[in-house]
Amino acid sequence: MALEERQKLFVILTLILTLVGLGLMVGSFATDNWIKATGHKTNFTVSANSTNTPSMNASLGLFRGRRTINYGNGERPHKLKVVCDSKYCLIYFYANTEEEDKGRDKLKKVVANFNNQTSDEMYNYGLFPFSYWVLVILMSALGMIWGLVFIGFAIFNICGKPIETVTGPLGLYLWKGLTLFFSLLGMVFYLVLFFLYYKKSVLMQDDREVNFVSEAEMDFSFYMLMSAVILFLVNMGFLFLSGIKFSCGFTREAEKVMDNGIILYYFSTGKVSYYLLRF
Repeated sequence: MALEERQKLFVILTLILTLVGLGLMVGSFATDNWIKATGHKTNFTVSANSTNTPSMNASLGLFRGRRTINYGNGERPHKLKVVCDSKYCLIYFYANTEEEDKGRDKLKKVVANFNNQTSDEMYNYGLFPFSYWVLVILMSALGMIWGLVFIGFAIFNICGKPIETVTGPLGLYLWKGLTLFFSLLGMVFYLVLFFLYYKKSVLMQDDREVNFVSEAEMDFSFYMLMSAVILFLVNMGFLFLSGIKFSCGFTREAEKVMDNGIILYYFSTGKVSYYLLRF
């Protein structure tokens, strides 16, 4: 069934907002500003003439990042990448390509150190669970995929006359609901990862051993994802306001069959017989 003009306007609006939301999600994945962090030494006494106060400033993304750290003898720029095995991920900082290639060896060493003790937390070694990290990526990616599916069927509903099943108005609720659900899950899993691990430390074990501590907060890449989730939620509201209703296509088709039937009565020899002709 074709949509009414008022409904089409609302669907076009949700289509535009979905495109904006997907753009925000792509932007959040492409930028390395999910977290901004600062750091300092806990046992450092600042002298009056000191110009090299130990400090750190960092920006972290899902896959990579950067930081500038000063151990007390000048600033050093580092790059960051997330190195993972099947159980753990490591926030790995490196200064050059040679060090970058040693990321997996560093991960094995840090994991061994963590497993050989029983009292210290995972985040003090720069480690966090691989499962949370991959769920953030997977759920967000599924949200984007369902968003693209919604866009395709929204255009189909605007330009064509789909049957009232998952390809029609009912499908608009389904695809948009899945987009919202998986995008929200991606955001929630990242919040769990942040509050359980990143907020407590985004430093490597080597930094902790020289008494560095870090403070972290969300940055604009995460807020881009959150904005996309809010847009998808608003989209659901627009779909409800459009007046598009859930309906069953099978019932409508059955009604059409009955409407198209012509009952012909023939009276002969005192008996009534009829035939149902279907178009």
